[in-house]
Amino acid sequence: MIFKHQDMTFHITQIKTTRMTVRRQNAETFSVHGPKSMTQTALKKMIIRDFERFLDLPIPFDYEAYLGRDHVHLFGTWKSHPGDVLKILLMNEIERLEDYYSQSQDLIDLSDLKYECKVYSSKFGSCHPTRRIIRFNQMLVHYPKSCVAYIYAHEIAHLKEANHQAGFYDVLKTIHPTYQRDQKQIKKIHAQFLKGHYDFTSITD
Repeated sequence: MIFKHQDMTFHITQIKTTRMTVRRQNAETFSVHGPKSMTQTALKKMIIRDFERFLDLPIPFDYEAYLGRDHVHLFGTWKSHPGDVLKILLMNEIERLEDYYSQSQDLIDLSDLKYECKVYSSKFGSCHPTRRIIRFNQMLVHYPKSCVAYIYAHEIAHLKEANHQAGFYDVLKTIHPTYQRDQKQIKKIHAQFLKGHYDFTSITD
């Protein structure tokens, strides 16, 4: 059900839940999950009652709008660059990292790996050890190369240890000794980037 209030649009879905949850999709649109036990009229009244509070929800990062700018961050530096080559540049960097880690460690077999790249909203990458597929978030092309290297090391470590247990971090530390420092860096940059602080010359400032 679509409900409009003032200049905002609410997409309401009723599911098996005991409370209403609201997520902001963009500046003018919200998604609402409400309990099936409530009537649509009651859900609308709750939205109107809490409307001002919903307006305080942060506006999510609009990646498509970011790519539409004249300049984007290319590996952390603010540059003018065609958006249609960003994926290629990221894949080139990933191939370079594969060469580096193939030569710098013998703990993990990197042969016959398949890499894929797409835009994710909630993760930097994923690893499927049995299928030997590693997927990367295209947004990584905007982060410093040290961040890309950390994510690459993190994902290939899953080829050896599937879960985030002690053994996984032992492997990660062996192949990427600075992982703790780089992990903190990428979290800090990611928070700045998604909050719209990408107008600065460098997102590492």
